[in-house]
Amino acid sequence: MNQIDPIAASAADQAFLAFTAKPVSAQEWESHFNPRAAVPGFASYQEQQAMRSAAFRASLQTTQWQADLAYGRGERHRLDWFKGREGGPVHVFFHGGYWRGGDRKNVSLLARHLQAAGIHVVIPSYDLCPEVSLTQTVESAKQALAWIARKASDMSANAGQISISGHSAGAHLCSMLLAHDWRLDQLPASLIKAAVFSSGVFDPSVALYISVNEEIRLNPAVAQMNNSMLRPVRHHAASWVTVGGAEPWRWIELSLQYSQHLRRQGIDAALEVIPGFNHFSILDSLDDPESSLSRCLMKAACFAAANAESSNLVGA
Repeated sequence: MNQIDPIAASAADQAFLAFTAKPVSAQEWESHFNPRAAVPGFASYQEQQAMRSAAFRASLQTTQWQADLAYGRGERHRLDWFKGREGGPVHVFFHGGYWRGGDRKNVSLLARHLQAAGIHVVIPSYDLCPEVSLTQTVESAKQALAWIARKASDMSANAGQISISGHSAGAHLCSMLLAHDWRLDQLPASLIKAAVFSSGVFDPSVALYISVNEEIRLNPAVAQMNNSMLRPVRHHAASWVTVGGAEPWRWIELSLQYSQHLRRQGIDAALEVIPGFNHFSILDSLDDPESSLSRCLMKAACFAAANAESSNLVGA
């Protein structure tokens, strides 16, 4: 359903005007909304995270995870399932990459502490631009979550205890999942119990004016259709909105605006600007179970477990 909330749309329009109230050069816009431009050494962070993720996977027994499970027919419709305890909650993480890159294998490291606590951790890949439109990218994320919910019992997990999180473009996908009516998929209306949004790009229109759009190939209509700040939230899920304190202030503002969007709809969203972390180093903090972001993911999964409903997947 592509309903746009007129109140949210008005508020989002006013918020976007705040970005453009003063003249901004193309170079400044690029530096604020292209994380790779803002962090020249971004590749080293990604390489180290991929190495640590591979080491974590290598440390697991074959009974502790299942790789490359197909949730659809597409080449990227695959996910990795790190197994928790029998009947345990499910936490689903969507990687970033500005909808045109990224790899689930590079963020396996985030499963370590959650899995040790008995939580099932599922990390999907999804369709990427420009091979598909952003709308199809969002649809593939919906498809992944629906498959996970339906297969949870087969994986010895509890489909009534689902939480989600994502970083960057993955946070945007989570926000679109929160705006989706899951009854259309014959799933419970309250499918998502909790969500964590890390350094999200909730308004895709900011990408229209940066070099990344040469790869994404967004147009204004598609950007608006997938702007989660124009959509009513359909899950009153417990929510945590986080962003690195060392990120450009305009990027930080996106998280502030999305947290306000949640609050306007009655969700008491926690908001945390985490000092010292840029867009890429914030994922490093997931190695530390006591870091702010790690605690948010754990809180979300524990909230889902404590607020479980029947795992009978009949739309309600």
